[in-house]
Amino acid sequence: MIEDGFLTLSSAGILAAMNYIGYLLGAIHVSKLKRHHTFYLKTGLMATVLVTLLSAATCNQAAFFWPLFGLAAVAGVLLVIAFAARIRTQPALATAMIVQGAGVASVVFFHDAKGLLIATLLTGLGFLSIMQLSMRLAREVTQGAVARTVAVLTSGYATGQLIGPLISSLSVTLFHSLEPALLLAAAGLVAGGILVLLGIKNTA
Repeated sequence: MIEDGFLTLSSAGILAAMNYIGYLLGAIHVSKLKRHHTFYLKTGLMATVLVTLLSAATCNQAAFFWPLFGLAAVAGVLLVIAFAARIRTQPALATAMIVQGAGVASVVFFHDAKGLLIATLLTGLGFLSIMQLSMRLAREVTQGAVARTVAVLTSGYATGQLIGPLISSLSVTLFHSLEPALLLAAAGLVAGGILVLLGIKNTA
């Protein structure tokens, strides 16, 4: 997007910050809700759809893909809720990780809007649902208090958030491209999904 003139480096940073501020404010708001949960959920979904449609009308890719990512993330959570009673957590989490890995890799193999669209949808679908399924799996495999397992998962997530940008910076420095970092991330997601599918046992 920066190379195509849709964003500058600074505006991309601001856009990303606004995205995470939105998640933070939403999480804080939901944590304080005592009633009318359905109303706020439906209102939020309708607002997201409206923003996505307005973004599409502007023909601005940068403005369009962020709300689309949010819609995909919401869709992923709703799919998990809808099929919670019909699917096992372990294969569902493995599938979500592998699908997100494919989304990350898609921008490497498709250097156009098609790749960005695939990446937006697939990574969005797994963005929140992976966390949701991970917490559910933690409860299923942990005997007794689940706080320690959740703390380990949170630490792992925080470590990934720290290492990711460093690897991206190293990729740009060594290869003048983000593609090696993206492929590494995709491989990590796929490998993680396979390990979840084959290696998790109820021994925590």
